[in-house]
Amino acid sequence: MKTIFLFVPPSLISDLLRTPYLKHAAEKFRVIVFTRTVDQETGEREYLKSPNVIYHRWKTHNSKLLGRFKFFRIDGIHQFNYLRGVAQYYQKNIFLSDRRARLIRFLTRPFGKILTTDFFTTVEKFLIKVPREFRDAVKKYQPSAVAVSTPGMTVFEAEAILMAKRLGVPTAAVNFNWDNLTLQKAHLMRRCDFLLVWNDIIKEQAIKIHKYHPNKVMATGVMRFDHYFQKGKEEISRDEFLKTKGLNPNLKTILIITESKNYSFQLKWFRKLFELRERGSIPYANVFIRIHPHDTPEAYKEFSGLPDVNVELAGQPMVNQADRIEMRVSDLENQKLTIKHTDINFNYCSTMSLESMIFDKPVVIFYEPGHYDTEKTHFKPILDVGSAKLVRSPEELALTIKQYLTNPGLDREKRKLVLDRYMPFRDGQSPKRSVEALAKILK
Repeated sequence: MKTIFLFVPPSLISDLLRTPYLKHAAEKFRVIVFTRTVDQETGEREYLKSPNVIYHRWKTHNSKLLGRFKFFRIDGIHQFNYLRGVAQYYQKNIFLSDRRARLIRFLTRPFGKILTTDFFTTVEKFLIKVPREFRDAVKKYQPSAVAVSTPGMTVFEAEAILMAKRLGVPTAAVNFNWDNLTLQKAHLMRRCDFLLVWNDIIKEQAIKIHKYHPNKVMATGVMRFDHYFQKGKEEISRDEFLKTKGLNPNLKTILIITESKNYSFQLKWFRKLFELRERGSIPYANVFIRIHPHDTPEAYKEFSGLPDVNVELAGQPMVNQADRIEMRVSDLENQKLTIKHTDINFNYCSTMSLESMIFDKPVVIFYEPGHYDTEKTHFKPILDVGSAKLVRSPEELALTIKQYLTNPGLDREKRKLVLDRYMPFRDGQSPKRSVEALAKILK
């Protein structure tokens, strides 16, 4: 049986350790799981106990080096300037207010053809320290591959990829998001030998933008969405679910999805929605606020005491890291019922727009001047198709909410079109398909 090393950063533990992915991987491989927080005892108790799974708690050894390179990558790489999401980043205050960043960007411009992601990866590979602990693990287990979630977007995964390259071990990214190849995150790309992606759209981006060979990229589905398609235990009804949330089952329900705390302007739009509800400008409805794992719960206390309102976190404190949120099986089921039993999704360019379309729920996106997420390469096609409605004012918001509450089937065919493009696999078997693809690669 072949062995793989699986490096899982905290933010993606829910995707790889709480879903069936690890179970399927353990049927094909001996899996050594590297995380920051999970030792053998915790792993067997919280995730999967299997003779083919070993949990190894890993502390990054090159954080300072890779932190410096992150800065130089973001500001010194010019090969992706033509991408909307990248160009827009350099119009934001976070960049414009940083003199050092602007100076580096100016000085590196003449060397744009040289200072590519692959150039930086080559330098990092040369400079990185491979600790004895990793060398000993490679010698002991003889891994056939090092698998990571994203192709180096976090320091944790970047180090794993670079260490593997130094020791000649093949690498594969198996679970990265739909925006990773086209935003400024693209600057952090460390070229893996193989990419397993959501769909053919992302496969094409890998080939055209990042110059991957077509045989090195495989579309295997969206693992984090698979629980929506799997039949589990009998689900509670809409009325029962809303009652458990303190909401009125006789009312329609508007679901608010928050983004991270960096999007502070979102609170202004949520207040506008409540104002419209109180003034009677939209039909009176329940409001369900689901707080992003990287958002600040305290920001929504003003809504908690209002009638027919529920405010809740997306998940629970992470094992051995209480300041991070992790989604367990019960949280995934709650997320499914939340989308299924609410009527409209109101958010700012959230990935959960796609998830709402699985259940044919209308999606309303608000526009904020000076912010460009609605124009980014990964999200703009959703709006261009008309599968989600963009609102620019309280008046447009009121009109759109009324239209969708009156006719929830509005734009149904457009939502289905997006599903077919972005989620071609809707069989609940993406983790298995991903593992089988990796096994085929490593034959």
